[in-house]
Amino acid sequence: MNETVISSFASIEQLKLADFIQPYRDLPSSAATAVDNIIDVFATTDQGARKDITERVARSFAFVFERYAHVAAVDAVRRGDPSLIKRGLVALAAENAKVDWRDTLPVVALLHNSALKLNLDIVKVFDGIAKLAEPPMRGIFESYSQEGKASQISAFRYNESGDGCTFDYVLVESSTYRIPSRTEWRIRQFFRKVRRRLS
Repeated sequence: MNETVISSFASIEQLKLADFIQPYRDLPSSAATAVDNIIDVFATTDQGARKDITERVARSFAFVFERYAHVAAVDAVRRGDPSLIKRGLVALAAENAKVDWRDTLPVVALLHNSALKLNLDIVKVFDGIAKLAEPPMRGIFESYSQEGKASQISAFRYNESGDGCTFDYVLVESSTYRIPSRTEWRIRQFFRKVRRRLS
């Protein structure tokens, strides 16, 4: 791994998800620059080096790559810049669904929707990035490269808002979701432990 990648990882390792949730904060520019450096190397290096980069991404700061990709999906439409779609996908390939692949799906859907809005060749874009990725992201990218696949952002509770420089993806809060009570949470934990012991 080269010095640029090592120093880039060092600058994002200390970031914690809790610092960016309430209230919602954008990534600092230094973090975006670090991800830019990592994905530049990731996109142009061999498979062994890509695997080293993917293994270096830890669960504690993997959110930085997803947040970068989300911003790329929005900025691609705002600026009319297709290269940002590819950069967002490469960031997700480097992160490789480190926390949970289901958390990555909404971001991939947003990038896919942005690619559709920019009239990109979906098969070419997603297959090209799939060749760089390892499982599970390779399979996710390949599933999105199927021709005729329509936008699915509403399935992830996102809607488009605004046009041009005001374009954004807005998360629609579900009226049916509620935070479980402490008792419900303890009951769920109990049954999870029982299931693990029985299996």
